[in-house]
Amino acid sequence: MTVRKALILAAGQGSRLGRLTERIPKPMLRVHNRPVLETHVRRLAEAGVWNIWINLHHAPGPIREWFGDGSRFGVRIHYSEEEHLLGTSGALRKLSGEFCSGLFFVVYGDNYMELDYGALGSGRRGLVTLLAHHRDYVAESGVLEIAADNRILSFQEKPAPGTELSHWVNAGVYVCQPAMLDYLPPGESDFARDVFPRMLQDRCELYASISTVPVGPLDTKEMLEATDPLWVAQIGAGKIGARRAALFSKVAVVADIDTERASSLAAPYGARAVSRWEEAVDDERVRIVSVATTNDLLAPVARRALESGRHVLVEKPAALRPSDLEPLAALARERSLIYQAGFNYRFHPAIRKARALLDEGAIGRLLHGAARHGHGGRLGLENEWRARPELAGGGELLDQGVHLIDLARYLSGAEVAGVQAMLRTDFWPVQPLEDHALVWLEFEGGARFSIEVSLTQWKNLFYFELVGEQGTIAVEGLGGSYGPERLTLVRRPPQFGAPEVLTETFDNPDQCWAEQWEAMERAIRCGEPVNGGVSDALACLRVIEACRRSSVERRMVEP
Repeated sequence: MTVRKALILAAGQGSRLGRLTERIPKPMLRVHNRPVLETHVRRLAEAGVWNIWINLHHAPGPIREWFGDGSRFGVRIHYSEEEHLLGTSGALRKLSGEFCSGLFFVVYGDNYMELDYGALGSGRRGLVTLLAHHRDYVAESGVLEIAADNRILSFQEKPAPGTELSHWVNAGVYVCQPAMLDYLPPGESDFARDVFPRMLQDRCELYASISTVPVGPLDTKEMLEATDPLWVAQIGAGKIGARRAALFSKVAVVADIDTERASSLAAPYGARAVSRWEEAVDDERVRIVSVATTNDLLAPVARRALESGRHVLVEKPAALRPSDLEPLAALARERSLIYQAGFNYRFHPAIRKARALLDEGAIGRLLHGAARHGHGGRLGLENEWRARPELAGGGELLDQGVHLIDLARYLSGAEVAGVQAMLRTDFWPVQPLEDHALVWLEFEGGARFSIEVSLTQWKNLFYFELVGEQGTIAVEGLGGSYGPERLTLVRRPPQFGAPEVLTETFDNPDQCWAEQWEAMERAIRCGEPVNGGVSDALACLRVIEACRRSSVERRMVEP
């Protein structure tokens, strides 16, 4: 008899996965770039299962939005929302009227497997047939004691190491006959705790079917990583490359033209070291390519990564010019790949706090802003790659100014409508590159920003100010040589007079690197929007290109 119906259990939160499941239910986590729940739906559809019920509780919206009525997957999807969690078997009892005739599947939606449901549905059956798979470590699993003829003799939940009855584990897929519905108790209940033991007591025939495909549980971050490891290729083993690599859980390969530097960075991670970046990108394990090279290589490396289906984390400015980045942005969209730009300033704690204050309307409508960023260079700077136009692509405006332009766009929530700029080379012998830039930005909506970046700021400086109708937010310092990272909020009293001034200092500004990586991981795993992606890098490059035109033509121009 062919199975035509299925219940997929998708109501749980997955609290052990932390921030990954704050906004989505666990079965919506992406494994191999697709929600696990979608993999089940597609596999069921291939097996001729046309009617699928999905139970919902935690964050039901993403499931409804993704699947709708199921028509784009060739099935009919029905939803069963639970105000209070009913448990694995309680969810089925609520829907028992839908499953009272014909065989049906019950599927735990948070286990990843590329299962042939048709083959499972046509095998030997008991009142319930459970899919089983072998696991070495079973202390967090439901264990099955299985006889030689595949009858299930007993169940054991999460046995302590050394006490396990076997290493056969419940894979969370059941083929059920309608008569088993009589064993479902009212209210909240669980198959392993309340239903299957009682069925065995009544001598019901329960059978195991051994899975022929790997089964990946997703209960913890470690399990998720074991099922779908995010191996990274680190291209560039300098200071920034080393900082990035320290955050990744899996480094497959490190590439650098300095083979000694590549080997030194690769060694602690057990990674391969190579001198050619092409070899690193093409490593078959790699899922993400992190690019920290000279500016001229940022776009070429990213292109090869995207063309081979890899996600990309690329340091700012992401390319030398907008025309280099435009086709890559389109390619990333076309292939649904994450393309994260290295705008780590967005993730500094004071900037995050500023964004939160703006979102809650702390200073009202934004009127204008001012930003300054600079440092004094270092002995021999004119001999570094940043002083070579063919490698750097630009001077101080492209190097540090890109951060300020990005922050102005990010915090204002508007696009740049016009720019007026003056780019100069005042001190350093780096012509035709500039060592100082003054920029005036007009934003859609009327806000205005002045930006100054300099290689002649003899004491490192970062200052960013936003002025609104009701107050001011100022961020200064980036930690380290830039001084303590501080945010000052000034609130204008409704009747004017002396303002309220609140200041907060942040102790760990370098946490921005980890925060950015976690945000990219959530984009890959959860489908969250990229915070500072290729479209933002492209917008910034267009502004910088307009600044160069403005400086030459001595007029305001549109990006």
